[in-house]
Amino acid sequence: MKIDAKTLASLAKAGPAELERIRIQAQAAILDQQRRGVWTGGVVAHSAYAQKPVEWIVEHLGIAENTIRWSLNPEYAECYCPRCEEHGNAGKPHLWDGDVDPLAKALECVSRGESVAVSSATSTGKTFVIGACGTLYFLATHERSVVFNIAPKQDLLLKNMWKEIGRMWPRFKAHFPKAQILSGNLRMLEGEGESEIWAATAFGAGVGADEELAQRLKGFHQPFMWWIVEEMPGVNQAMVETIVKTSTADMNPILGMGNPEHQHDPLAAFGKRDWVTAIRISALDFPNVVANREIVPGARSRWSVIRDLSDVDGLEDHPHYLAQVRGIAPAQSRRALIRWEWCERAAERHSDPDLRDGPLALGIDPADKPTGDKSAISRWQGACCTEVVSFSADDASEVGRIVYQEVMDEENPIDPRHVGIDAVGVGASTVNELKRLGIKVRYISGGMRAAPGIDVEGQWSETEEDFEGRTRPSGPVVVESERYANERSRVFWRLREDLRLNRIALPNDPRLFEELTSIEYEEPNGKITVEKKESIRAKLRRSPDKADAVAYGNAVRSRRPTLPRRSDSRLPDRRRDGNTEHGLEMLLTKHAKHQMKERKRMERALKRRAKSRGRRG
Repeated sequence: MKIDAKTLASLAKAGPAELERIRIQAQAAILDQQRRGVWTGGVVAHSAYAQKPVEWIVEHLGIAENTIRWSLNPEYAECYCPRCEEHGNAGKPHLWDGDVDPLAKALECVSRGESVAVSSATSTGKTFVIGACGTLYFLATHERSVVFNIAPKQDLLLKNMWKEIGRMWPRFKAHFPKAQILSGNLRMLEGEGESEIWAATAFGAGVGADEELAQRLKGFHQPFMWWIVEEMPGVNQAMVETIVKTSTADMNPILGMGNPEHQHDPLAAFGKRDWVTAIRISALDFPNVVANREIVPGARSRWSVIRDLSDVDGLEDHPHYLAQVRGIAPAQSRRALIRWEWCERAAERHSDPDLRDGPLALGIDPADKPTGDKSAISRWQGACCTEVVSFSADDASEVGRIVYQEVMDEENPIDPRHVGIDAVGVGASTVNELKRLGIKVRYISGGMRAAPGIDVEGQWSETEEDFEGRTRPSGPVVVESERYANERSRVFWRLREDLRLNRIALPNDPRLFEELTSIEYEEPNGKITVEKKESIRAKLRRSPDKADAVAYGNAVRSRRPTLPRRSDSRLPDRRRDGNTEHGLEMLLTKHAKHQMKERKRMERALKRRAKSRGRRG
């Protein structure tokens, strides 16, 4: 509030009582502004630098600009780094492997309110420049702004990003004397209490943290708010969704960064959104590597790149080298159930006539609404999945009628034994509709206990190896049900093995491959446990309908045993019916039918007993 000369003259003539009254009124006005979050106490933001993040960092924090804009170093104009020499570019401007000046690019995107996903090699300065310097820049240039720093563990932030903030604190404090810094909390104004109207705060995104954060931010909106998510691949996907839903204003950018794990991790998924700018930082572009001298102390060096390549036996396409050195996300997680190269090999076999030698089959993953998740059907001929289609239906019963039309096709009818449907939840309506129409298909209940069976295609194979790399003995191989946590895990593990062992063919469908390679598995207590569908949906931001349909179709398709290359009279005659499973499966089916009859008999007996007691009463 400005005081003119006339007001000053009147104050000079006022007596003690009048001055006290004016003091009380002024204090009340200040308290009212503090409650409304508009009191700055004389602190003035450097708003002239709001669109100039690099300039503010250089001028006010004293950071050398060539450590942020790497291309300012003279070696980039006439480059003789190993990458340029390898590509015949020696003596010319540097041939960038990742984005040009990625640190500056990320900061400039944020200054415009754009969200950014930074996939980075290790030790390239992203935490210091983007995280620490960026936090101070945003607070300094946007009045009443809020910056949230998120990481899988709060200790990670305090030891890295906030340690760097503390190192630059004296310079920052010189421009903002009233600012205060505590452990994981920076306040621009005094006496804010818990309102934090102009502050930076560090959060840990551990187990359950998304619920805690959601409660804290319920109804919280700020015109100037920046989220910096450090090590985003390790942050729960639910936390990312909470952040996205909270950031609703024009100047509410989100920046996720970290060393990539795979193409389906939270960082990669975030970078695929249409409104997010994806930036890649490669160590091959880092100043110390390009110039072969220490421009950024203690960071990446040319020797460290050579060492990392040596550790993977010189394989430049090795997942570890791609992620750690070039900032490229590997195709799948180290815990992935199915690998991308297996899918590509299966696509190359799509026209193989030998794999199409067999009856037709269907795998169905139904949905119950015309909007949202779609239904999917995989169509098989022998061991070849000829196509996978997704479509919208009014409800799961309509899916049943669509399947009925395919099964009953006059020219190409399908044996119901080779039709597999997810019967859990909405799939039950599809199964019931087919029963009403007079068809009994094979339903798959993923949560039930895994059913044992015989690996028909592995019978009599003398060279095939099992999943542990051991050569199988000749003869039928029993699929051990006790190795799986549930039926879903057994069905998907069978698909994995069929792909790994080149038994089946798939259509060249990148969307299908993405779904298949996003599925992870674990072995708690020695049991193979495939990731739940809900978790996969959270990663992909869609339901893996095609992957499920393929798994179900593969589970019920006809299977032929691998025949020996030479005749052997000791082998049994399997020509009678090579397309169906025998032995253990038939025994289990008979046992299940017997149990069903016994249960119905007991139910009838109990009803008769209850009815008899009612009459006597």
